[in-house]
Amino acid sequence: MTAAFGIADHFERDSATVGIVDSVGPSRIDISLFDDAPHGISMNAGQLQRFPRVNGFVAIPAEAGAMLAMITWLGIDTASISNDAGPDRLSLPAPRRRLHVLPLGVLRSDPTTGGYSLVRGALSLPTVGDPVRLPTKSQLRALVPQHAAPSGEPTGIRLGSALLAGGGPVIVSPDRLFGRHLAVLGNTGSGKSCTTAHLLREAALLATAGDANGVGFRAILFDLNNEYGHCFDDFEELGIEVKRLSASPDETQEQLRVPAWMWDDEEWLSFASASPGTQAPLLRHALSLVHQFGEIPTNVALTQTAGAYYQLHRERMLQTTGIEVGTALGIIRSGIDQCRDLPGADIDGHSVNAVVTTADQILPKYKSKNPDYEWGYKSLNSQEADGLIDALGAMFAHFGIALHGSTEHRVDTKPFEITALIELLPIIAASRGAEFLKWTAPMIERLRTAVRDPYLDGCCIKDGPEAPDTCFQNLFGSSGQGRLTIIDLSMLPNHALWVIAGAITRAMLKSLQRNVLDGHRMVPTIMVLDEAHSLIRRGSITQVGDDSAPGAARLCRERFETVAREGRKFGLSLVISSQRPGEVSETVLSQCNTYLIHRIVNDRDQEYLRRLVPDSLSSLMSDLPTLPTRTAICTGWAVELPTIVEISELAPQHRPRSSDPDFGASWAEGRTLGAL
Repeated sequence: MTAAFGIADHFERDSATVGIVDSVGPSRIDISLFDDAPHGISMNAGQLQRFPRVNGFVAIPAEAGAMLAMITWLGIDTASISNDAGPDRLSLPAPRRRLHVLPLGVLRSDPTTGGYSLVRGALSLPTVGDPVRLPTKSQLRALVPQHAAPSGEPTGIRLGSALLAGGGPVIVSPDRLFGRHLAVLGNTGSGKSCTTAHLLREAALLATAGDANGVGFRAILFDLNNEYGHCFDDFEELGIEVKRLSASPDETQEQLRVPAWMWDDEEWLSFASASPGTQAPLLRHALSLVHQFGEIPTNVALTQTAGAYYQLHRERMLQTTGIEVGTALGIIRSGIDQCRDLPGADIDGHSVNAVVTTADQILPKYKSKNPDYEWGYKSLNSQEADGLIDALGAMFAHFGIALHGSTEHRVDTKPFEITALIELLPIIAASRGAEFLKWTAPMIERLRTAVRDPYLDGCCIKDGPEAPDTCFQNLFGSSGQGRLTIIDLSMLPNHALWVIAGAITRAMLKSLQRNVLDGHRMVPTIMVLDEAHSLIRRGSITQVGDDSAPGAARLCRERFETVAREGRKFGLSLVISSQRPGEVSETVLSQCNTYLIHRIVNDRDQEYLRRLVPDSLSSLMSDLPTLPTRTAICTGWAVELPTIVEISELAPQHRPRSSDPDFGASWAEGRTLGAL
């Protein structure tokens, strides 16, 4: 048959030989198929294969072993029939099937397993006229990841089966799959939720296999639509505790508790939508006090004097000369006089005496004779302002009050009632004057409205302060048992959703950081983020830039971006699932080293995902719009080559609650809404 192409038969053909090499290049080899080569289906060593097809494979004998190549194009051109048989035969055009293939690597025999292993790249390429064969099943298996233990037994996360490589099982290393973050992407209905549940189930099975008892298994799942609550009911049989937490718990869930006192300053500022000019300093001041006292400070003089101190300190930071603080000087004057009478002022009272002495030296010359504007016309110079700030700071330190520093870094933070904070805000604001109170009143009212939300009441406010250890153990579990925590955020309003998810993420990362820095062994933890585009939405997709995103949304995104950049060092691994990869934070996606990509039909999302694979393999991404449900392209650090995988099917009772709506059945049964 090769004579039809003008090339002599220089090898012995068998049923597996389908063509010859026509031309060779470093990144492309052209192949001509024989007329009797298979059309659509081939039989090779009793194994049915689809051939030829794009993204299929062929084997080409080479010096170092058989070279495996992937089909990137197939088509038909015309060739003249050879006239070697005699001058009386005409050379007529005839159709000829051709392939373009991409060399992947060389197959080497593996004596330990009796199969083959794929070595990427090749020093020598085939030459023109070399035979092209259908790969055997064992050769195709070399393309399929099969993570094995030192004993040679396959062990790892079983994703499913490789459709184009003989249907072999795809088993990947858990260290490679989860160690550097994973993204599960795909349109609605493509199977990504089932894939997410399958990954957690496989991880739990591996953590409890053999002599393992599952104690080291740790996972947290942010469930934004309450889909996964029933998927892991059998984990208790494996010895893994499943904790289901919700802002609006049903009979199978417990109350999610993320007390407001656990939030740091930035989370409070974003929750209150505090403006940077007046509202943010007021809120920081109030937070500093309630975190130290656990309640409203009983002495109003101290509280008001602290407010005046904050105003003086802020103006000094903004100006080098002519520090205008207005009524703050009067508040300081009356406040320090009252502080001399506080309990404890006479014990080592030099700090209180020092501030009185400093005030007596500085303030009298700034007092106006006009009773309506007693302190409003003159400005402090920088030296006087610094002296007064230092003296006031020493006085507050004498009474055990630390006026600076974020609550995130304060180790002596006391739990407090959120109502105490809201009641304290107008007291401090009023001490700074009527105008200041008017500017901050909208923020105070926003907080009062927010805490009346019934879902926030149970999650952040109700039942009073709790011990920090109790909150952390409820969220993350103890060290004596494996734990999967499912956090149902489905009923929370958006601004609270962003703050609570960000606070949990920050607390989890800090906990793992502390564990490692204290010299303990790393405890790897999987953090799964379903519907990631809702929590880590890319800022640049808004019309006027990143700053147009709500403060709480931006802060939440930054919390997860911190985990994506730094979490690996402390054992925290992200698994994000999204139907719109183009809307997910680019920082988070760029830090993912492995991708499971289901069906994607949006052009922008496809173009973005094509950049995740080498240009030579970009043709594999052309299958994205037509991938069947449960089928995904696995690419990245977990696999040597991008692989099309049919994800293992879950049993019905383990599938997330994300099936398509059944309109016909609903209309036929006359279904009605439940209690609203």
